[in-house]
Amino acid sequence: MMKRIFGIFVSVLFSVSMVQAVELNANLEPNQLRVYGEDKPVKAYAFTSFSCPHCTVFHRDILPEMKKLVDAGQLQIILVEMPYDPRAMTGTLLARCLPAQKYDKFAEAMFDNQGSWSSSKNPKQIISGYAKLLGMSEQQINSCLSDKKLAQTVTKQRNNLSNMYGVKGMPSVVVVSDKGHKLLVGADREGIMSEIQKKISEK
Repeated sequence: MMKRIFGIFVSVLFSVSMVQAVELNANLEPNQLRVYGEDKPVKAYAFTSFSCPHCTVFHRDILPEMKKLVDAGQLQIILVEMPYDPRAMTGTLLARCLPAQKYDKFAEAMFDNQGSWSSSKNPKQIISGYAKLLGMSEQQINSCLSDKKLAQTVTKQRNNLSNMYGVKGMPSVVVVSDKGHKLLVGADREGIMSEIQKKISEK
């Protein structure tokens, strides 16, 4: 049911200025957005959901390419989860409650096994299993999933940032610089990387 198990194993924000004001580092608190890299002139807001099939393509084929620009010191990525169904919200909450350094491994498990938990009559059990493999106890899982404040934070971040940039579909990437921003919808690797490089080259 779970593939590649041993190989797998991320402040409500109302404006861009508040996002930029958040301390962005490798030790993010569980209720903060997942951020890759330090504050940079060019940022990419990536809007995805664990239950979105095309987001699987984005996380597998496009996000790693974007991370190379983070490693090169040219880009900061801000991942905005967009859960609109209970299954995706379950995964999002657990991802937030895990230590930040375990987010990517949890996300990989969710996307690699999307067909299993998305069609299951008991998705919570499957999704919780990924969190357990990453060290969460049953008590921690139940506490996380019953955290109403965290759920409200996720929802407000989703609504505020998607409304700010007019995001209506997933995956979507908004590339932001002091020259403005560009909304790109879909898992178009060439289009996304081209726009990011264009923004980086604008001085």
